[in-house]
Amino acid sequence: MFQEIKKNIKMAVLSEYKLIICILAVLIVFWKIINTLISESIVNITETVADNNMIVALIFFLYPVFIAFIRFDSLKSETKIFSQRHLWEFFLFAIYSLFKRLGNFDFYSYLGISYFSYSFIGLFITEFVLYYFYRKDFQVLASLHKATHPFFIDAPTTDDSYDRKNFLKTLLDKILSTFDNRYFVENPNAFTILLSESFGIGKTSFLFQVKKAIREEEYKNKIIYVEFRPWLCEKPETIITEFFSVLHQELDKHFVLPKGMFSSYLSLLVENAPNTYYSFMLKSLHKKRSLSEEHDRIMKFLKQIDRPILISIDDVDRLHDDEVKVVLNLIRDTADFPNLFYIVAADKKNLCLSMERLGIKAPERFLKKFINFECLFPANDAVLKQLFREKLDSVLREYSCTGSKELIINSILEIDNIIDAFETPRDIVRFLNIFTFAMDCVERNKIMDEINVADLFAISLIQYLEIGLYKILRDDDGLLLSYDNSTKSLSISSSYKSVFEHPIFAHINERTKREGHHVIISNIDDVIAEISAQKQIVYRYVVYFLFDQQRKDINGYSMRYVDSYFRYFAFTKKQTQISGAKVRAVFSPEYEELHKIEIKDIIQHNQENSFIHNTSKWYHTFDDSKIEILKKLSTFVALLCELKPKNVSADKTQGKALNIKYFMEAYEIHKLLVQIYFNELKSYPSAIVSQEETGKRYEKDRNDFDKYIKTRKYEINFISIVLNKISINKEYSLLGNDNIERWSRQIIDNYIVDLKKYDKEHTFSRNNLYTISHVAVLDTYYWIDSFKDYIKESPYFMDWIARVASYKNNIFDWNELLRQQLNFPHWQNHEIWKQIITNSNYKETPVLTDLMEILNKDLKSLNKSTHPYLDFVESYWKNNDMYK
Repeated sequence: MFQEIKKNIKMAVLSEYKLIICILAVLIVFWKIINTLISESIVNITETVADNNMIVALIFFLYPVFIAFIRFDSLKSETKIFSQRHLWEFFLFAIYSLFKRLGNFDFYSYLGISYFSYSFIGLFITEFVLYYFYRKDFQVLASLHKATHPFFIDAPTTDDSYDRKNFLKTLLDKILSTFDNRYFVENPNAFTILLSESFGIGKTSFLFQVKKAIREEEYKNKIIYVEFRPWLCEKPETIITEFFSVLHQELDKHFVLPKGMFSSYLSLLVENAPNTYYSFMLKSLHKKRSLSEEHDRIMKFLKQIDRPILISIDDVDRLHDDEVKVVLNLIRDTADFPNLFYIVAADKKNLCLSMERLGIKAPERFLKKFINFECLFPANDAVLKQLFREKLDSVLREYSCTGSKELIINSILEIDNIIDAFETPRDIVRFLNIFTFAMDCVERNKIMDEINVADLFAISLIQYLEIGLYKILRDDDGLLLSYDNSTKSLSISSSYKSVFEHPIFAHINERTKREGHHVIISNIDDVIAEISAQKQIVYRYVVYFLFDQQRKDINGYSMRYVDSYFRYFAFTKKQTQISGAKVRAVFSPEYEELHKIEIKDIIQHNQENSFIHNTSKWYHTFDDSKIEILKKLSTFVALLCELKPKNVSADKTQGKALNIKYFMEAYEIHKLLVQIYFNELKSYPSAIVSQEETGKRYEKDRNDFDKYIKTRKYEINFISIVLNKISINKEYSLLGNDNIERWSRQIIDNYIVDLKKYDKEHTFSRNNLYTISHVAVLDTYYWIDSFKDYIKESPYFMDWIARVASYKNNIFDWNELLRQQLNFPHWQNHEIWKQIITNSNYKETPVLTDLMEILNKDLKSLNKSTHPYLDFVESYWKNNDMYK
């Protein structure tokens, strides 16, 4: 709100400051005179009423109220918090205060307050009532449309954006020179200039500049300018009438015209006219002598004028075919009128198409009968690119992108051949209307901070260039895009890579294909067609820019990420998407007490994917330390297991350990933490970084992690999976090789301590066995040694022995699942168990003696009657629930 008030004040001052300065200057210069005037006249007027009179004070008080009542409708609907009116009110109050302080005026008063002061009190109260009861409510309603920005209007202008001033002067000087040379020509005729440029290149604006130069600037009184607009005529039959009417009106401003000159001639033309087209040649069949006389009278007058007459006819190519024919006939049949100069603005290509539809077989040759000079605009020095840059800069300022404006513009200009998307300034305006409409939608939905503006620009450009492609991306993106698991982003499907590849690669491939084969294009039409086709494929590079190009401005809100893709077409987030601000709040010390509630809310609203996406893209901006991020991600996984265990499996017996593993893999949380704990000093392969340097930079992160392990408040499965993932490439981790090894062993030690405390049911529960599988991989051989020490003293030694083999459906086999859970190497499994048996206090028992003998044998081939161990296994597996 403060920013809006500041903006309103600035606008009010800029609009009124000149007048205010003038008034202040008058006050300063004529200070004594004004003082005298007030003292002798104005103050005397107040003395005509009684002093200390309540009724008089009330009249002064109600005066602004009365004014507000008269203008109530306009005042209550005012949307600006501070307007020019408020500026003048403050200015008047300042002037009054100045006079009261510096002047020796004895104003009459009531209760010690001057009557004039009551007017300002009434004004203040009136403003307050209006704002509080009326204007405030109206501003809330008005804000719905106030926030949007207006469309760009494609209107002609006199601004010389293309720097055609010298070109214009040359053209007008040529017309003057031709007019001055009329005495050397026996029969001077009209001269027709065709301004032959395509749609939107600035023909109308140029004619506006011509008009301004002739009527307001240096060519005033040198050339007579006649603006003929045939498209205003209701039907073709009135075009000729309108032409002579406009010509008569303009000439009448400069000369005394012979009575009835054009009207007589026109009446002869119209008399007995056919209903279709007017042609002077046809009219001459009727009353030929009278028509010739009137024609000669006009020619005689035109020869005597002292200035050339320039007649502009704009947008001829937009007329209907029959109207085009009338205009061309009009130019042709007035061709012998001297000192007339026509400047016809039309796209020659469209003009020829219209003539072909009229049955003219060779329209270009036919046009030569009408046109004396075909004029083209001079080349410009990258004006279109400059215009594009200026308008884009202006748009980004309007949407408060000032801070990142240069980065956005530089990113947008990375789109190859982007200027080829716009042939004329009109194209830029049309595109910007699409882009700003999208920006307004985004701004209204309050997600401007959660989009990549360059991406929104690019997808708007696709909408402008190839709406069919835009609809595919919007409605059926799976047809064109695929998910790249390595980058966790969308990319162009391999089937279409070649279509949207970078132009450099396309050029290399094209050269490879054409190697040894030189293609010759001999037809000029084919050359033009090929060049035009190259300019029309800009949208391919835009797609490459969106999904495959390496860019500096890529962030978590870029369109190539699944979590952000939808918002570029809907201009809002899905209900399953979470704002980056909320994620940053969760990972903030201020939310320490509430983060669990917030995370639970995220899960209940199915926003988990968005939560992890935002975390992975913005963790470096979080206020929390790395260890706090780890803790909160652990809470996130724990809450997932609590609130959504059904997502894992219908088999509820697998327990929490597998649930944690499932969710960590599903959301790739372990990979995220590897990324968070990545040693940035090793980002560059050529950089040689000492352990001492790494230790200094990451000392706090290492100390935090060390304290966390020592507290033993971690979730054993979570921390084991994370640390194991980090240890795979531990040389790239900021935690350090030695620390990772030490903490891994510390976790194993802590777990063994807990394992010794578990009862039999807990020890052999499926959940605990899978927990063992997570702990055991931290340091395989350290774990094996620790397990050997544990099992030697365990009261459940024989239970472990019973599980070395499995029994099911009268079939014995070695328990492969247990081997995997204990992380015993396959080739060492039996050897490890032999060592365990050898070190045990029960090694002399028949069961263990038998087990030592058969460890390297195939159990399926053995007879249980001769092997006590097999009998023991069968009995154990039958009498215990092995799948708890």
